[in-house]
Amino acid sequence: MSERQACTSGDPDSSPTSALVSHIVGAIGRPLPDRVVRSACHHILDTVAAVVSGRMLPAGIAGADFVTKQGLSGASTVIGIGSSAPAGLAALANAMAAHADESDDTHELSKSHPGCSIVPTALAVAEDLGSTGEEVVRAVTLGYDVGCRMNLALWPVFADVRKQRWGTPGISGMFGSASATMALKGLDEQRVRYALSYVAQQVSGMNTWKRDVDHVEKAYVLAGWPAYAALFAISLIEHGWTGVDDVFTGDPNFLEIVGKRPDPDRLVDELGTRFEIERTHIKLHSVGSPAQAPIQGLTQIIQSHSLDDQDIESVLVIIPSVLAHTVQRAREMPNINLQYLLSTVVADGTFSFGAAHDEGRFSAWRQGGADERIEVVADESMEPRRQALVEVKTVAGQRLSNRVEIVRGSPDNPMSEDEVSHKAMGLMVPLLGSERSQLICDTVLDLPALTDLNELTDLLRLSAPGPSR
Repeated sequence: MSERQACTSGDPDSSPTSALVSHIVGAIGRPLPDRVVRSACHHILDTVAAVVSGRMLPAGIAGADFVTKQGLSGASTVIGIGSSAPAGLAALANAMAAHADESDDTHELSKSHPGCSIVPTALAVAEDLGSTGEEVVRAVTLGYDVGCRMNLALWPVFADVRKQRWGTPGISGMFGSASATMALKGLDEQRVRYALSYVAQQVSGMNTWKRDVDHVEKAYVLAGWPAYAALFAISLIEHGWTGVDDVFTGDPNFLEIVGKRPDPDRLVDELGTRFEIERTHIKLHSVGSPAQAPIQGLTQIIQSHSLDDQDIESVLVIIPSVLAHTVQRAREMPNINLQYLLSTVVADGTFSFGAAHDEGRFSAWRQGGADERIEVVADESMEPRRQALVEVKTVAGQRLSNRVEIVRGSPDNPMSEDEVSHKAMGLMVPLLGSERSQLICDTVLDLPALTDLNELTDLLRLSAPGPSR
């Protein structure tokens, strides 16, 4: 160990950082279990579909407009608009679109949205480098493993990660995106150490994005900035900049400054045998996570009993109080406002992406007064996880109840490949048409066999032809 290293950290071989760095460096050459590869393909498809559907929403439009107006050429595709850009800018634009609404995946235990930053970053870098589909799958899986573990190390107690005010998705996303990039680029251990320290310096930490009513700043903080900043930090290290060898131990260190009762060992806990991508939730419905269980519960009651709008006298939904503030009536976005979303399910008999993003319908709902039949109650005694008790009283006097304790798409109740594809098609077809959307699904689900990533990016680069007939 050099004298300079001794000044910047403790013994670099004595902390979990050494194992973490070694894992990052070897990730691209390390085979994954078949089930993990399958899960990774599902999450990549789910994120790509979120990018496509988000391209025409405010955050997606803002990201693409900013990037294209820079006028910089590059090899990485800006999905859905028919142009390319440098990898960092393409990752920024695509990540903004991935979280332009609430379609992207979530990792509940770490309170993060890993896919919306990690997948766009890995695809942009891989396209620039000429990587294979198998390398993308391994890089994305690594990104989930490192990003989610970072938050688990910062806040080992679940109640702490739920209650603290740091912007947890941005932290996880930045470290995850950086790890995927470093693996694809083949950085050596010393440069990985430096890059992790630079990434730590770029973590904003504020969750003030919760006050963003247009989802633009939120998309930037949760997805766009982590994707772009990770690549920017790594470019500095590739240019020869040096830094701290171990930002996670010593005095001061990142974990102790940001976390609460942090545990550095969580950075490498079961690393290589427990895969966080398998513990990440693919949303069945493109709405805020706290709304998943209520919508699932109400939809199941309506459809299993063949009810229509006129049959329903009242709807009572009980959810954990810690989740209620995210989706209560005051929320000014249709895809997060729970009362509005439930009213569309009652009226339509099902949930639809279109209803969740129909600003005109949402405005009319607000101006006309909320459906007084629908009541949402926050329960302090319920555990702070995605769950709901839904009770429907019919005009005929029936009392129907459905308790959703494990939402569809969660690790304990995963969606099938057909369900993942069906959701992806629903998101992509309105913009790309049926034929190309199906080709994208088939290509992503067979991504490990892809030796030329252009087979996928060519499908994503072309301008949208409009809805299929």
